[in-house]
Amino acid sequence: MTMAGEAKTTDFMLGTATVMIGNPEDLYKLNPEEHSVGLVKNFTVEATKERSDLTQGRTNDVVFTLTTGANTRGTFEMYEYTEKNLAYALGLDGGELVSPEGDAHVVKTAASFSSGAVSLELNDGTGQDIKVGSWVSVRDPISENIVLGTVTNVSGLTTGTAETATIEVEVPDSTMAWEVPAGAYVSLVTVLDVGSTDVDRDFAAKVQGQLANGKWITLLIPKMRVSSGLTMAFGTDNFGNTPFEFTPLKVTPSDTYYAPFKGTSGKLVHDSVQSALS
Repeated sequence: MTMAGEAKTTDFMLGTATVMIGNPEDLYKLNPEEHSVGLVKNFTVEATKERSDLTQGRTNDVVFTLTTGANTRGTFEMYEYTEKNLAYALGLDGGELVSPEGDAHVVKTAASFSSGAVSLELNDGTGQDIKVGSWVSVRDPISENIVLGTVTNVSGLTTGTAETATIEVEVPDSTMAWEVPAGAYVSLVTVLDVGSTDVDRDFAAKVQGQLANGKWITLLIPKMRVSSGLTMAFGTDNFGNTPFEFTPLKVTPSDTYYAPFKGTSGKLVHDSVQSALS
């Protein structure tokens, strides 16, 4: 005799998910090493249908119904504020971003901005590979003042190695008169446009996680848009996260994987074997 509501399997949901984002043409190439957005909590995907009902009589009894829409949406909390993740949250192409490597360069002697530009001598040593056109931050480690500008000239700096090196930094403010102290740090920065409506980018996503019994669940989404992304709140009571929301789109004949995903928003894959919990 079975009890009411008695469990029939061990396919219970308790675990975390790995979320991978990339270009639509790379759907089947997405992997945790290259495309994961890192620590994610509370991943949720919802699929709902809209119906049109035909009714009759005084009580409007439903006698026929047809599905007239199928909406899918996904949400998750993204905890790692990397350049790529911030770009994806803004609807920008994070896959093309490469984090600068190396240490900051140190300003050798004090110098002052004049007409929005300053020439900075750097200590000899190895650091980041700063080039003409690079965006850099110039930070005073005492006051923690940071000035952002573009590099207009580089001398004596080769693949990050400074030997009697000088760089010129320019900001779009002709009245800038700040004196950069000796010991200030100069480092490369990544610049992301906030609030841009110039480009609507499509992405692909792959999500994988395990059920409580070790069976893997994989979700393939060939085409999606970021519908709600960046939230940045500095606080000390808890670790911040970005409530990320995306909308899967139906593929069209011009999309790479139209044939296998025609008429769907994605595929939910349930493995048949149990694996050790990761």
